[in-house]
Amino acid sequence: MEKTFLFELITPNKNLISGEFNMVVVPGEEGDFGVLPHHSNLISQIRDRHILTYGFHEEADFVIQNLHYSKRKARFNICDRSRARKIILELPMYGNHNVSNAAAAVSVGLHLNVAPALIKFALKNFKGVKRRFTKICTWNNIEIIDDYAHHPVEISAVLSAARQYSSGRVIAIHQPHRYTRLESLMDDFCMCFDEADIVGITPVYAAGELPLKGVTSDTLISRLNSAGDKAFHVEDEIGLRNFLKYHGTPGDIFVCLGA
Repeated sequence: MEKTFLFELITPNKNLISGEFNMVVVPGEEGDFGVLPHHSNLISQIRDRHILTYGFHEEADFVIQNLHYSKRKARFNICDRSRARKIILELPMYGNHNVSNAAAAVSVGLHLNVAPALIKFALKNFKGVKRRFTKICTWNNIEIIDDYAHHPVEISAVLSAARQYSSGRVIAIHQPHRYTRLESLMDDFCMCFDEADIVGITPVYAAGELPLKGVTSDTLISRLNSAGDKAFHVEDEIGLRNFLKYHGTPGDIFVCLGA
């Protein structure tokens, strides 16, 4: 029986070829055999380990099907194609990225013959992870959410979940993390707030780095507004409070994003 697993979720890693583990579990979304294109070449080099794919692509080994959201929960099926069976699941979280992460765990469980009833119970009662779409409080009928997302892909996923979660407006507040990250991913940061109705940007958190010329939160704000977003500068904690009081209305969701 396999004892060690590696979940290869985002970035290809050469250690997949030589690492000391028995199974590789990768997201299957699109491309050859339901595997993300940037994984295909690396996976083709693995000869001595079992590979499982999971995700929304119909050719993945474990396929997410019939996903819908209601009453603050995700409901979906996982189709185990190797055994021609389906398991109906409920996850008390919003967001396709959270469903995908759950599918990775479910896929391994099913492969190891964990009882479907036990998997269903565990997922249904999952309490979430701190600083991953964590509800802090409700103020003036505005739900305030905290999330660790600080990379454009993460931010986009969280805001998409917020849009699914709330019937009101999505208001985002983000603290850019590191000048070098903001510089190298500026174009991506300018596109990742599309699901937000209003965006607040704080000064950059340097994380020990020296400032870079022309790489500031004001640069990001200017580019966001040029692209049609409604972005505002938020200087500090007092500014954050005023930003929420001025822009927030009952029924909105307020999402705090940053490392």
